[in-house]
Amino acid sequence: MGIILNSDDFNKLSKLKKPTQTLVLTGGSFDILHAGHIEFLNRAKDLGDLLVVLLESDDKIKKLKGNNRPVNSQTDRAAILSNLPMVSGVIMLSGLKTNKDYEILVKTLQPDIIATSGSDRVFEWEKRLEKEGVLSVVKVMNRYGDHSTTDLVNRMKS
Repeated sequence: MGIILNSDDFNKLSKLKKPTQTLVLTGGSFDILHAGHIEFLNRAKDLGDLLVVLLESDDKIKKLKGNNRPVNSQTDRAAILSNLPMVSGVIMLSGLKTNKDYEILVKTLQPDIIATSGSDRVFEWEKRLEKEGVLSVVKVMNRYGDHSTTDLVNRMKS
C-alpha cells in the first residue's frame, strides 16, 4: 500500500526514495477509476521504481469539469489509488493555483520522469525542465478506447 500525503508535507516522500531508484510522477483527477486509469498507471510504473500520483483537489476538479464533479472526494480517491499495487504514494493537492505552484512542487519532489497520456497538456515549464536535463516527460499511452470518467458519468445520466 502506498502512502498518502498532503501537498504541504510531501517532503516526507524523500524518505521513500533511495538514491538509486527512479521516481515517476504523474497527476490527475482519477475520479471514477476505470480500465484506462489502470493501464495508464501500470505503464507509468513500468518506467521506474516508484510511482507517485499528484491528486487534484475537489475544488480544482469542480472548476475543470463542472458542479457535479468530482463523483468521489479527494480523500476517497486517494485511499483507492494508494491501495493499488503500482502506486507508491499519493500527494493530495490543495491550494495549487498556478503553473508556477506546480513547477515548484515538481522541482521539490525531483522526479526522474513525468508520465503523461496522449490527452495531457505538456506545460512550458515541463518542457524547460526536460531541456535542462532535470527530468524526462514521457507519454506512456493515448486515450484508452472510450474510457473516461466524463464518458462514464454521461452514460449514467442517459
